[in-house]
Amino acid sequence: MSRNRPLPMPPSVLLSVALGALACGSEREERLMTASPKQTVSALLRLHDVEGKLPEQRDKEARRTSADPRQLKLLIADYGERDSFVDDLYIGFVVGALARCQDQLTINHKGDRATVKAGNVTVVLQQDNDRFRILLAESIPQAIKDRAAAEKIKFDRAKSARPPRQIP
Repeated sequence: MSRNRPLPMPPSVLLSVALGALACGSEREERLMTASPKQTVSALLRLHDVEGKLPEQRDKEARRTSADPRQLKLLIADYGERDSFVDDLYIGFVVGALARCQDQLTINHKGDRATVKAGNVTVVLQQDNDRFRILLAESIPQAIKDRAAAEKIKFDRAKSARPPRQIP
């Protein structure tokens, strides 16, 4: 028997090691993609397929595809704290503002907070554990919050007015 021959490892051990390595790599990548306010904004624009283009320039498939909620949670600190319908409206507002002004963004960073000025919209970010994440509640103007609340009421009324689906 050769002494240089490695000991055989059970497949379960190999799988555990491989998954651990992948998890560490993805955690590192997640931190890198949100290490600065600019990186967070870029990651949000990439996630919505509008980096370097306007929202209306996205192809049909990109317009129909929803963003991955896990990715949104990495980029938006208060994602999921509201009704998902309202969250979607808020995110659409922020992404639209950032996309339309992405070549003219002004970033101010002080301590653990940052603001990104996109036209007349100010997006607020908070640093947490070496990551900058967007604070929707502080980034959405009150007039937009009021409009989103009105849209949510309309949506709920329309949804409740539909007759229940008959199961054949």
